[in-house]
Amino acid sequence: CDWSSDVCSSDLERGSYYLQLGAFTEQRSANTLASKLSDIYPVTIYETDFHSKRVYKVMIGPVTGDESGSLLYNLKAKGYKGVFLSRPE
Repeated sequence: CDWSSDVCSSDLERGSYYLQLGAFTEQRSANTLASKLSDIYPVTIYETDFHSKRVYKVMIGPVTGDESGSLLYNLKAKGYKGVFLSRPE
């Protein structure tokens, strides 16, 4: 991940809550979305493999269970319709 080493990760905090805003096969697309949000939210680009392809997931978090609901609502209201809550095990 070449956007910023601070936000790129191949591991998330297990048991913590994250909001996933998008998943991309093009790293550039993930970088573009992350750069729009990073001044406001704690953004991570989570690199993983899915069906033998590299995928870049744009995640906000970790967030508490209490704040996840209001963040989810606010992000959907801003047009991020596909955002959902994720909790890595």
